Amino acid sequence: SVPAGRIARVTTARRLLASIDSPGGRIGATSGDDIAESVPRLSILGAETIFVSASWHADDITHWLDVARSLAARHRVNLVIANLVSADTPQELWGAVIAKDLGW
Repeated sequence: SVPAGRIARVTTARRLLASIDSPGGRIGATSGDDIAESVPRLSILGAETIFVSASWHADDITHWLDVARSLAARHRVNLVIANLVSADTPQELWGAVIAKDLGW
């Protein structure tokens, strides 16, 4: 557990991940392409809620929303996802909140 007021950090092969204190608990942030690696690591760093900026497409081989639900449940974190894609595909702009206890 990370003491209140402290920033917890870990450097992965690709980037630095950190969780920080907020009034609603510890938070972290990551990109959508890195959730399989970063959600578990941010959870270890004490993040209770993780913000995800994604560019997921409906025709992706990976069904990212299912992956996100599984990660949230397995690592007991809330995920707040903003899916941002190019302006020529407005039907793919969406957001999601996945509660750690409910998987949705």
